[in-house]
Amino acid sequence: MCISDIIDLISSVSVVTASILGIWGVNAWRKETRFKRKYELAEKVLANAYEAVDVIQLIRSPFGKKNEGQTRKLEKGETPQETLILNNLYVIKERYIENIAPFKEIYSIRYNIKAVMGKEIEKPLNLILQMPRKIFNCVDQYADLLINKERYSEEERIKLTQKYSKMVYAGLTNKEEDPIYNEMKEALQDLEKECRKYLK
Repeated sequence: MCISDIIDLISSVSVVTASILGIWGVNAWRKETRFKRKYELAEKVLANAYEAVDVIQLIRSPFGKKNEGQTRKLEKGETPQETLILNNLYVIKERYIENIAPFKEIYSIRYNIKAVMGKEIEKPLNLILQMPRKIFNCVDQYADLLINKERYSEEERIKLTQKYSKMVYAGLTNKEEDPIYNEMKEALQDLEKECRKYLK
């Protein structure tokens, strides 16, 4: 074997080695990029979910400011007492509108989340996203109960008042008896479990 053959062999080995290293580098880069994307998405959804749960607690706070609830459009023929009741309950919707950002953020990326993280993440995420609607339904039913008392028996009124007040307003002393708080806590735990797979 002459020197030119050895040089050709070294040259060929160098090209093959460079190609293998190039392929390995591209694959490593792809893997790192995929991991980084999943990490960032998991971090983003979890951060927004924490904020959304805080918003749910905020909108349900029984304490309010003086002018809250005043943006509601009055219905024709409302009595002053009905206006007071409806305005007080409208505070919940008003606060939600003012603090809707984390919900919008989750809605905007929820299909990416499902595509990257799978279906397991859907259930806890949907629980959090659908919670405001559930609360608003209770607000409407509570308003009807307070305004149209004659439609209900005294027993029904007591039972429903307890039920709706627990759903509409956050528990101040015993959170374990707050159904919304407990649902949110469970949804967050399930969401954390799924997101932590990508945040290690």
